[in-house]
Amino acid sequence: MSLSLQAVAMTAWSQSSNHQTASLTIPQVAQGPKRLITTDDLIALRDIDSFSLSPDGKKFAVLIRQADPVANGYRTGWFIGSTDDGALTSAGDGGEARLMRIMTGRCGGDLVGSSSRWSADGQWIAYTVQRNGEIQLWRSSVDGKIQQQLTHNEADVRDFAWSEDGRTLFFTVGSTRSAQRAREEKGGRDGFPLQEFQWFTEMVYRATPVGPVETDLTVWAVASDGRDERPADAAGKKQFEEGLRRGYSWGRDYSQTMKVEDFGGSGAPPVVGKNGVRASLVRVDPSERGFLPKLRLTASLRPDGSQPIACNAEECVAQIFSKVWWSPDGKQVIFWREEGINFSDQGIYSWTPASGVVKPLKRASGDRFKECELLGQRLICVHETRLQPAHIVSIDTRSGRTSVLADFNPEFKNLRLPKVERFEWDAPPDTVRLGYSKRAYGYIVYPPDFDPNKKYPVLIAPYGAQGFIRGDVGDEQPMLVYAANGFVVLDTAFLLPLGDMGAADGDTLYEKMFSAEHGFPHMTMLMESTMRGLDAAVARGWVDETRVGMGGLSQGAMASLYALQKLDRLSAVSVSGPSLSQIDVYLETSYGAEIAKRIGGGVKRPEAAEYWAQIDLADHMDSIEAPILMHIADREAIGIMRLQYRLSDARKPYEAFIFQDEYHQKWQPAHRYAIYNRNLDWYRFWLQDYEDPSAEKADQYRRWRALRELQCLNPRALRAYCADNNKE
Repeated sequence: MSLSLQAVAMTAWSQSSNHQTASLTIPQVAQGPKRLITTDDLIALRDIDSFSLSPDGKKFAVLIRQADPVANGYRTGWFIGSTDDGALTSAGDGGEARLMRIMTGRCGGDLVGSSSRWSADGQWIAYTVQRNGEIQLWRSSVDGKIQQQLTHNEADVRDFAWSEDGRTLFFTVGSTRSAQRAREEKGGRDGFPLQEFQWFTEMVYRATPVGPVETDLTVWAVASDGRDERPADAAGKKQFEEGLRRGYSWGRDYSQTMKVEDFGGSGAPPVVGKNGVRASLVRVDPSERGFLPKLRLTASLRPDGSQPIACNAEECVAQIFSKVWWSPDGKQVIFWREEGINFSDQGIYSWTPASGVVKPLKRASGDRFKECELLGQRLICVHETRLQPAHIVSIDTRSGRTSVLADFNPEFKNLRLPKVERFEWDAPPDTVRLGYSKRAYGYIVYPPDFDPNKKYPVLIAPYGAQGFIRGDVGDEQPMLVYAANGFVVLDTAFLLPLGDMGAADGDTLYEKMFSAEHGFPHMTMLMESTMRGLDAAVARGWVDETRVGMGGLSQGAMASLYALQKLDRLSAVSVSGPSLSQIDVYLETSYGAEIAKRIGGGVKRPEAAEYWAQIDLADHMDSIEAPILMHIADREAIGIMRLQYRLSDARKPYEAFIFQDEYHQKWQPAHRYAIYNRNLDWYRFWLQDYEDPSAEKADQYRRWRALRELQCLNPRALRAYCADNNKE
């Protein structure tokens, strides 16, 4: 189990996707006739991996990434845009897509892009590029005419900063690539000590331990035209630190590493405004031991930080402050916070410390502002709506008016997208007072030709319901495509124990969340809250309760399989992993647990088989009412072995696929595209009785018809799949 907010200590040090495709472009697309969205449209979305404003605020830089499932790689490209009219200029190739690693060295499958940093005169952006197995420092001119590699270091570039005069770039490196290869080669010959491995999966996958991200780095310098690459002297090291402070952008830059306990803003440095005024965040209760403590916005109108002024308005207390700025005149603090049910909303406010007045500037419910920078009276942000993928907007902080500056997916305007409606329901009781919200929420995604007088099959994507409706957490459930193919989709959000995330340490939180004595409160909350959302939809009269599907990644898989164990509500399931089981205890080594504790994460799990048997689906074959499809990363495949043995022995219908070189979240475009299409086929087969006539899918349907024969024998099946309706 991994909470969506648990592994948050991140760094931009990353590894290659090992695939590269053609250059990325943003086409001109004319308005045309509307058509239904397909998995081809969804996989080809262009994402914004990095965003920054020029020193004068006239331009912004973005790194764009687009998946290519045929080549199984990514196109990447840098673009410079105008903050006046959004006009875009291509600034060069972004190199290979990279995978983010957390501070322990582990990778979860998240893709990450380089930061861009501007020269003082605003004529250049610097960034890192990975190509041919190495990460080097590059620059591009804002007119797009020059893209130049600056460094040729024997180690990968980790972080970088401009000198104040713009003539030099300082950067840090760790061990050389040759030293890292030599270590792996020696271990490959002599064997690696067991205590170097953090997880059992490292032993199975190439038997190479992943070490924590290096923190003992060397500072180098290179001239801004790429000449004179050398180790920095003492003065250069000081300039590097000054450059980092000068270019620091809290809430955006992953190269500024943080620990779990700093998440939410508690570890952010004070924000300094005109005449030295300072704004900072302080813990409301210093005794809170969780990684999301409640924070209060404070300010000082004196450069030395004396005589702090606390903001006493309700809006000034939150568990996550995404960013804080001073207005250009140094009189107002502008702050952006997460709020609402389960952080489903975002709010941007202004606070005048001298008067204590707090004013709302912008509220977003369901939509997401992912990155923002203040430019005078405007905020320039990366924005997603429920039906529009990432784009750049300008927000007037006086009126709250939002206007689109740059759209990187112009093809979307010619798609016929569904109606989306937010709905809420009462959450189950918080039995052990973990701090869950009393209300839960989600979105109903209707088929384009929805008729309320019909009965519809329903698909539940239960994990997260924020930003663009794509594939839920893990991006495996193509919700808009489901709707286009006649399903009602319930895009619901799991409730998080936000109270104890602030108050309790990891072990205490886990013990309460997964207490057997109290009926495994967290799993019960996820399952029952999701089912209450389904009940709210059923009450509207257009749900066919014998045709309900559900699935997802991580907790989405866990809750779906727990529902199979505890309820009889589902007719088809597709998950990316197994239920919780005793094997989870042994996957992390003692060294791995020590490293996790060191950064503020990790928990101690019970070992007793009797404990796990209560929640492991492998011990509850008789409870299963629906066929199960599994898409499993090779690094996580060990977790399904017991379950697949039991399913086979019990003659329960299931199918499982293992994906090479994958992590918790699957990053390879070919894999995600295959999962999109197979999930769509799976749910259409079981819930709509539909088979795609494509010749290349004939074998798939032969297998699934055999599974249907097994489902005919299942006494718990909700649907009568066989003509004779004969169950044994």
